[in-house]
Amino acid sequence: MERNYAFEELQKTVIILSLPAAEQIHAMGGGYVGDEMAIDYHTYFTDNRVQLLEDGLLTEAQVVALEELGRAFPSNKVMDVDFWLDQGRLFSDPQWDLIREKAMIACSEMGLANARLQVNIEQGEVDDRGLQWMRIQTSIENG
Repeated sequence: MERNYAFEELQKTVIILSLPAAEQIHAMGGGYVGDEMAIDYHTYFTDNRVQLLEDGLLTEAQVVALEELGRAFPSNKVMDVDFWLDQGRLFSDPQWDLIREKAMIACSEMGLANARLQVNIEQGEVDDRGLQWMRIQTSIENG
């Protein structure tokens, strides 16, 4: 994965993780939002941490904050599958509040405390099988 792309997507992921539940759902386009956010964190940080640090895209302090965020995600062995798949849990589960808190700290450490996420969603018509395509484009606006 191209490192600048991974870094940009990591920034977006951390911002999304810091948002209130309704905004997380909007930014992710619905579906299994909790699961998708965790996958994005793993893809863009865990899988690329060493390279992002070596390339100077992350500092040691930012890595520490991002690792703290990662520790806020519960183990699959501990949480039931609904934690990851039920959108209602994003609103009601205190673990998601802890994840948001750690994400806000990571945002601050990464210089994203005032950044806002611009989300543009384009949807197609529902087809005869009941399927609909959706394109979500996100960009960061520094506030």
